[in-house]
Amino acid sequence: TFFVYLPAVCREEIDEKTYAGHFKKDKKLRVLLMDDDDLICDSVKIYLESFNFSVECVPDGEAALEEYKNLLEEGKRYDVVIMDLTIPNGMGGEQAIGKLLEIDPEAVCVVSSGYA
Repeated sequence: TFFVYLPAVCREEIDEKTYAGHFKKDKKLRVLLMDDDDLICDSVKIYLESFNFSVECVPDGEAALEEYKNLLEEGKRYDVVIMDLTIPNGMGGEQAIGKLLEIDPEAVCVVSSGYA
């Protein structure tokens, strides 16, 4: 189990005491992030890497499935997959997660969306 805290407001520094104990320091969690917006990918990647996560960004569901399969073939897996719900002119998170769970039923997936 792990927690991801997304800031509601900008802060100069992350108060590490607030998050102490939520992450295992001896294991670098692997995150696969799928979003077609480079700004979102870059921002989320920087934020998650500040917690010592290893983050791989891909632009659509097809690329996410390929990346996940490649790592699985190496005998490794992503600890969590975060996917944008909709990708214009591409496979979005809803469809990709269904296919991903066929490949790895134990995959941990989170769907994100810019629609509120």
